[in-house]
Amino acid sequence: MKTIRMRSHHGPTNLAIMEHVLTTFDEDFFLIFENKNTLIVGRHQNTYDEVNAAFVKTYHPDIIRRLSGGGAVYQDVGNINMVFITSAAYFNDFTRFTRPLIAVLRHLGVNAQFTGRNDIVINGKKVSGHAQAKRGARMIHGGTILFEANLSIIVAALSPNTHKLNAKGVRSIASRIANVNPLLEKPLTKAQFKALLLQEVFGRTPTDADIYQLSETDQQEIERIKRARYENPEWNVGKSPALKHRVTKRVGETTITVRYTTHEGCLSDLVIHSDALTDANHSVLEAHFRGTPMTAVDLTQKACEAKTRGVDADLLKAVLACLREDIP
Repeated sequence: MKTIRMRSHHGPTNLAIMEHVLTTFDEDFFLIFENKNTLIVGRHQNTYDEVNAAFVKTYHPDIIRRLSGGGAVYQDVGNINMVFITSAAYFNDFTRFTRPLIAVLRHLGVNAQFTGRNDIVINGKKVSGHAQAKRGARMIHGGTILFEANLSIIVAALSPNTHKLNAKGVRSIASRIANVNPLLEKPLTKAQFKALLLQEVFGRTPTDADIYQLSETDQQEIERIKRARYENPEWNVGKSPALKHRVTKRVGETTITVRYTTHEGCLSDLVIHSDALTDANHSVLEAHFRGTPMTAVDLTQKACEAKTRGVDADLLKAVLACLREDIP
């Protein structure tokens, strides 16, 4: 396993490094870094739904869409990112990648637990969230750690979905999250905590031999990826679709919004946004349902066809529930 000294706090640069490593190297990597004033939305989300427009206008954060699914997060330098880049054979195995962080936290005297689909909690409060993306035979597992973040800024930056909060049994983001450092028996510096996490992942203190030095060629490719994707408004923000109908539901662990229009009783267009952890592109499912008559029988039949083609079952269930909402 290798690591890289991540010296930048620039979100677009750091995500471009991740993607470059994912698509270039066969060796396993573990990266640890912080982003400054950055809003990161999940791959399948509608940016306009997730961020607080007034906050963006005042604080001018970098807004970035990541490769993985899941929900939106705001990051300052009090948030630590931990990223594994490895074989896609481990895709969907969240336990494997959350185990080192849980081990460090328990060693430090707190009873950290993995819960739900992708969270680590301490005393019922979320301190870490995780998501994954796959490209061919390789994958990224990324996790955030609220170490000493400004929680009031996190609350202000995001527009929480009430369906999701209700499902979690909480009234607000603020009541659901906590920083790690105040919960430790003996508070640490961020550098000390990061060193412990690196030791846990590597099984020892990493040496210079474990550190990959980015070459000039690497830097040029990282710059190209950054400009093409993570500084590209079309990728990061896109457009909020102006379709007639909008239905938002919480189905299982997925919050989903389906916007659609009909013509002569059939779906003429639809756009799907969600915090689903699936790596599947939602556009495939959108194309599958276009032209379907808006009846329970026809929608169900179309869903069964999609299921036989390997479409994520939870996502399919959520889409079907949204589309059937307006059927008498």
